[in-house]
Formats: sequence, C-alpha cells, structure tokens
Amino acid sequence: MTLTTTSLTPPQKTAYHFTDFMSAVLLIFLQAGILIGWNANSSLTMPDFLLITIGMVIGIIGVGLNLYDTSSRDIAKKIIFGAGLILLLYFGSLFAQNSLIEDFSGLFGIGFWLSLVSALGLCLQYILARPEIYSFSPLAQSIHKSPFEFIFSASTLILVTLNLAQGINFMRVNTNKLTLGVVALGVGIFGIWLLFYFTNELVENLPEKLRDRLRPFVFVGPAIAILTVFLVYPAINTFLLSFRDAEGEFPCIRQTVIVNERERSVCATETINGEEVEVKNYFYLGNYDYAFNNEAMRVAIRNNFMWLVLVTGVSVSLGLIIAVLVDRIGKWESVAKSVIFLPMAISAVGASVIWGFMYFVQGKPNQPQIGLVNAIIVGLGNKPVNILNDTNINNFALIIIMIWLITGYCMVILSAAVKGVPDELLEAARIDGAGEVRIFFNVIIPFIRGTILVVITTVFTMVLKVFDIVYTLTGGRRDTEVIANRMFRSFFNEGDYGRGSALAVVMLIALLPIVFWNIHNLRKQRA
Repeated sequence: MTLTTTSLTPPQKTAYHFTDFMSAVLLIFLQAGILIGWNANSSLTMPDFLLITIGMVIGIIGVGLNLYDTSSRDIAKKIIFGAGLILLLYFGSLFAQNSLIEDFSGLFGIGFWLSLVSALGLCLQYILARPEIYSFSPLAQSIHKSPFEFIFSASTLILVTLNLAQGINFMRVNTNKLTLGVVALGVGIFGIWLLFYFTNELVENLPEKLRDRLRPFVFVGPAIAILTVFLVYPAINTFLLSFRDAEGEFPCIRQTVIVNERERSVCATETINGEEVEVKNYFYLGNYDYAFNNEAMRVAIRNNFMWLVLVTGVSVSLGLIIAVLVDRIGKWESVAKSVIFLPMAISAVGASVIWGFMYFVQGKPNQPQIGLVNAIIVGLGNKPVNILNDTNINNFALIIIMIWLITGYCMVILSAAVKGVPDELLEAARIDGAGEVRIFFNVIIPFIRGTILVVITTVFTMVLKVFDIVYTLTGGRRDTEVIANRMFRSFFNEGDYGRGSALAVVMLIALLPIVFWNIHNLRKQRA
C-alpha cells in the first residue's frame, strides 16, 4: 500500500471586514470636523496646517493600503494608529492652550470635539480584533521584509512620549478637577501601557543579541527612571541644601575683627581677578548643629524615641497576641479580624479628628462632658483633664492613636505567619508536655521570627516619620514636637530650606540602619 500526502492550502480570507471601513469613516469625520472648526475660527497657522496635513496623509495611506490589499490589514492599522497619534498630539496641544471648556463652544467646539474624538478613534482601532489573514500578497511580504516595523515602533514611541509629556504639562497648568481626572486616567493607564508596549515592540525588532540585553530594561527601565527622578535626585538635592543657610545660599566664612576697639564678626574676603569677593563656606554645619543641640530639637528627638519604643513594642506585641488568639475562635475569626483591622482604613488625619473629639474637655463649669474619655473620668467622680494640654500625658495620648491605627496591620501580617506554623510541630510540643504559653514563646515565636522582624522594621519606619497625628492635634506645641513636624515647620512656615533639609537628612540616616538590617535578614532567609 502506498501512502500519499496532499499539502493542504489554508483558506484565503480576503473578504472585507467592517473594521476595514471604520478607519475610513473616522477620517471623513475628522476632515469634516477640521472644516467646521476652521470655518468657525480660521486661526490655523502654517505649523498647524502642516501637522494636520501630515496626519491626514498618513491616515489616507493606511486606509488606502487596507482597502487595496486586505492581507496588509495588520500593517495598515499600524500606519493608521501613527496618524491618529499625530492628530491627537495636535488637538491635545490645542486643548492645552485653551483649557477652558467655554473656549470650545459653538461651531468651533463642534468641529474641535468631532476631530478630537475621531483622532482618538483612529488610535483605538489599533486594539480592535481583526480577521486573521492566512496568505500574504507580494505587497504585504515586501513591506514585512523592509525596516517598516522598526520605523513604525520608533516613530510611534516618540509620538506616545510626546503625547504623555503634553498630558503631564497640561495637568500642571489646568485647574479643572474633572478635566484633570480624565487626563490623569488617560496618561496613567492608557498612556503608560502604550509606552511599555511600543518600547517592547521596538526592542523586538532589534538584532537578537542586542534584543536579549535590552529587553529587561524595557520593564525595569521606567521604574528606575521614576525612582531616580522622584527619589534619588530629591535625596541628593536635599543633602546639598542642608549645607545652605536660611536664604538657600552658602554662608560666608566669618572672622572677628576689631573696629573702634570692639570685636565684630564680618565675612572673610579674598581677591579674585582684582575683585574682592566673600569666601563661601561650602561645608556649613550650622543646620546640623541646630538639629542636635537646639533645645526644641532635643525635645523632638526624645519624643521620637518614645514613639519608636512604645508604638513599635505595643503594636507588634498586641498584633501577635491577637493573631494567635483569633486563630482559635473558629467561625468568628474573620469578624474579629475585620473589626481590629478597620482603623487601617482611616487616614491618620481622620483618626486624629476622631480621637480629638474623644479627648475633648468642656471648660465651662456645670456643663456635660461630650468627650468620651472625660465623660468617663467625670463619671468616676474625678475632675476633667485637658489631655492634649497636659505635658505629662499628651504624648501618650497621641501614641495611643498610632497604636490603634497600626495594630490591625501587625495582626493581619502576623496572623498569616501563625497559620504557617505546621500542626505537626504544635502537636509534637503538646505531646512533650508543653503548655500553650510555652508553645507560644518556644515554638510559634521562633518559627515566625523572620516575619516579626519584617513587621518591626516596617512599623519602626512608619513611626519614625510620624507627622499627621501631631500636626493635626497639637501642631508640636506643649512638648509634643517630633522631627517630621519640626522639619515641616522649617520648610513651609519659616522658609528655612537649609534647616529643613538637614532634619530630613537626619531622618534618612536614622532609617538607613533599619533598611540595611531588613535587607540582611531577607537575604539570610533566602539563603
């Protein structure tokens, strides 16, 4: 018996699809919108005319290619997408220059919005599903063999970047909340997705060796760039500012001279190119001297230390104890966790306002106390206490708020770790005669030690930066000052950027050991 094989030719799909005509209709609407707007307000300049013409010509090429040869459908929609980006860049720029909705009323408004929506439609057609093409015409094959894909990816990436930059610049100058929200969503979701997508497309069209080297940076690069711009650069700039005086300048080096038998402090000078100039102190440490030797800063450092010890110790301990207890109450576990975690849904400012009402004291005699705490105190037969004004207890009152806020966070993280303790290990400990308390200290805690350290370092970091509660309830008055609040006041109330920067550097240096310790523990666990 002789077996023969027959090559099967895939069916050729060359029929038109409705999406093939959609781009043509959008171009017609776009042209109509331009004509309506131009007739209503003929203020287009030559650059405007050139940009619109280039976009329209590219769009017509894409539509013509698609209708002439349906096997070039994938190439055509890329060309149309590029045309849409060019036109969207122009109309977005026009809207940014005239950001009031009233500027786009009447016939001019109709033309503008019709053109803008049509340009946006030309961009959105790129993501619409199209029928597959199983055979390529000679025209489509020749285009695929050309550097079209690379040119398309590079030019599209440039256009996307320009549109994103325009959107960000628009958000800086526009004050309309609704418009800002729409643009922010477009830039933050659709724009960033396009940026990643076409960057990856560009890398895919590079030689293989270069492509493999660059592909990781396509995804990591933007994150590194954002961290550099918004974290690394501000940190370096803050460090440099910390050596400047209240005016933001490097102070001069002072020297003592005798004038009329009296000592006077004047700026030292030197002669450069025949001109006498002041000698600048580029390593001015006066701000750091204030940070460690000023009496108000000593109070702030003392209070920060108190916050770190009490909030970290109490909240982590309570979170661990609650995590172990709720693990044993069966079906009510989720309810208990939800109630304890609920304060985490409240902002620190909101929690401060709530507790401010609870601490409220009625100063007028013979008036009922509406604050919960003082109502209880008076109900027990004692005199009301002005809690936030009493320097003996006001810091502890503020600390309680922070504990109330983050205990739920500690509980949730530690509860997940407690559930990871093997039942066999607990049963073995019980068989050996260990009680529940001993199991807690000798089995559970050692097993989840890594998680406990992570929670401690996280809470430590949050507490060291505490600001909202103090600023909302006391503003740092009556011996409740903390470093972050003092830094805020130096920056924004006193305008002393050098001193505020020095305090920011002190906080950063205080955090670094905790960060390195956390990294060391994570590496140790992975090893």
